[in-house]
Amino acid sequence: MTTWEKTSPELEFSEDYVDIWLINLAEEENDIFNHQRYLSVEEKTRASRYISGKKSREFIIARSSLRNIIGYVLNEDPRRIGFAYTSSGMPLLDM
Repeated sequence: MTTWEKTSPELEFSEDYVDIWLINLAEEENDIFNHQRYLSVEEKTRASRYISGKKSREFIIARSSLRNIIGYVLNEDPRRIGFAYTSSGMPLLDM
C-alpha cells in the first residue's frame, strides 16, 4: 500500500486540480466525542437515527472530517461551516 503524504500547508487550486483526502472511519469510541463537537444539532440528530452504532460513528467521523477539511481550506472554524440541501438531498455549502 502506498503511504499518503500529509497535506502541505500551502494548497494549490486550479481547474484541473483534484485533492483526495483519506479518512479513517474506524476510530475508537472515545474519539467520537472529539468529532461530535464539530457537528450541528441537525447532524447529531441524524447520527442518532442510525440503527447501527457503527454507521452512526462512521457518519459522525465523516461529517466532522468534512467540516475540518473545508474549514482548513477556507481558513474558517469548522463549527461555522453550514450546509444546505437540494431537493434531492445533495449537500451544498451555506455560509
